[in-house]
Amino acid sequence: MQTFVDHARKWSWFGFVGLTYFVTAIAALKLSDGPNDTATIWAPSGIVLGALLVATRGAYRQILAAVAAASISANLASGSGLGTAVTYTGANVLETLISMGLVRVITSRKLSFSDPMAVRRFAIVVVSSSTLSTAAAVILSGEYSRDFIGSWFMTVLLGQLIFAPLVVTIRRKAPRFFSRNAEWRLGQAVVPLALVVGTSLAVFSQSDFPVLFVPVLPILFATYRFGPLGAAFSVLIVAAIGSVATMEGMGPCAQVSAMGVSPITFLQLYLVTLLLAALPLAAALAARDTSYNELMRQKGFFEMASQTAHIGHWRLVMEGQKLTWSDEVFRIHGLPIGTPPPLESAIDAYHPDDRDMVDSSLSNCMENGVEFEFDARIITPQGEVRHVNSRGRAEVDGSGKIFAVFGVFQDISQRVKVNQQLESARQMAVDEATHARVLANTDQLTGLPNRRRTMAEFEAALKQAETAGTDLVVAVLDVDHFKVVNDNYGHAMGDRVLREVADIGTGCLRSTDTFGRIGGEEFLVVLPGANVETAQFVAERIRMRVMEISELKVGMPAVTTSIGLAEFKPGMSLETLFQSADRALYDAKHAGRNLLKVA
Repeated sequence: MQTFVDHARKWSWFGFVGLTYFVTAIAALKLSDGPNDTATIWAPSGIVLGALLVATRGAYRQILAAVAAASISANLASGSGLGTAVTYTGANVLETLISMGLVRVITSRKLSFSDPMAVRRFAIVVVSSSTLSTAAAVILSGEYSRDFIGSWFMTVLLGQLIFAPLVVTIRRKAPRFFSRNAEWRLGQAVVPLALVVGTSLAVFSQSDFPVLFVPVLPILFATYRFGPLGAAFSVLIVAAIGSVATMEGMGPCAQVSAMGVSPITFLQLYLVTLLLAALPLAAALAARDTSYNELMRQKGFFEMASQTAHIGHWRLVMEGQKLTWSDEVFRIHGLPIGTPPPLESAIDAYHPDDRDMVDSSLSNCMENGVEFEFDARIITPQGEVRHVNSRGRAEVDGSGKIFAVFGVFQDISQRVKVNQQLESARQMAVDEATHARVLANTDQLTGLPNRRRTMAEFEAALKQAETAGTDLVVAVLDVDHFKVVNDNYGHAMGDRVLREVADIGTGCLRSTDTFGRIGGEEFLVVLPGANVETAQFVAERIRMRVMEISELKVGMPAVTTSIGLAEFKPGMSLETLFQSADRALYDAKHAGRNLLKVA
């Protein structure tokens, strides 16, 4: 029964995404000039991206299928032909796939709009995906006009910038927003959003004054109060009101047509500007709130520690060396409350290693009036060692003569213990973080750099070669018929073969070279500063040594490798150089395997 309910919820979510996509697509197309024109904002692109960002990876296909069906239906309902509907749907789905691929490449899976760095990366993602989506739409539709290109790019960009943060933030924070004090929270939200609505209506209902700056203040207010959610909602309100007004020939944006500028394009640029101002601010404010909350948490810990710390005071009168203790000082010393011991006995209560320092500090204060503070250890009559902090200052009479010393005395044993624990925890955290970084960049089977680290080394070497004009050669190595090894000898033997290849590859390279596993039985060799001849020699040495595995290692099967090698040429990108080496690898495979081919 529970499984049925879970499936029902899942499919209802897919249906909701598809229906939302359909409704917003119809609305956008109706607001545009016609079925063959692009709208001011293509909200569906942001909705589907946001839905994918909060969905599990296993739900991607169902969401994309629902979106594809909704997109085709919306285009057909708006008067487009089947071919056009399929074309635009293909471009929209492609743009979403590109966005998700870029999200996984350059940012974490759980994208947070409360992190300024994540917002910056998200902006890179949507600009890149919008660019590629525009290129796909141009190619698929055959429409190469500047107006079409600009409109498609801006509508998709705005749709993702506005609606993806909305969907993600609402999905993640709505339960908390409505969990407690919902009416109070909604009441708080009404005021800033109402200000945005009011100022937007005032600005776009007239065309005489260029007052597009007016909505900025309520947008910033909403952003300040509600973070990314307030920013996205505010810009959405401005976009909705501004789009309707501009299409009706009203508002400040409509006036730019006299200068030969498209009002819609101008509105789009205006909205992008608002987003560029609001979203980073929202992320920065959210980061500030997080830091503030963490600071308050630490402050609470400190106050709690202060309340539990015992502090006493003492006074030493110079004449007769009369010593006075508060009750807490007696308790810290482990003595019954009563008459303080003589000064010498009080000093003798300190740890032998600390007595000279204590005596020196106290004498300097009594003779020269120098304030002091020190941490030391005392030993109670019960043999317990306690850490204390003592600070004091001289008291002077009207003539400036020192006649007494007053001080405070605090048992800091708990603080010392906490500090020791914190230091231990900090060191443990540092060790764990270091270990985690190593694990994150290391292939666990072979101990080689994993794909992420290998590609990072590849990119760094390529940049060095580009800027310094040095040589660079890369090689892609693949273990021939590796599946046969697994099938005939078992996966344990297959793993052993990969480890042997890793050891051979590492042993044949310099410390400045990189030999990493980039997938399955495929490895990447990066040889900075090496020419083709040197690289061929190294690659051949690896290939020959792999052939010798079965002879040198008892019980090992015969293994060979195919290698594709490519040399960096000025202007080549990382992808181009890698693909060149990869093609050479496949040339080696097609030529019979156990070969080295140079691109």
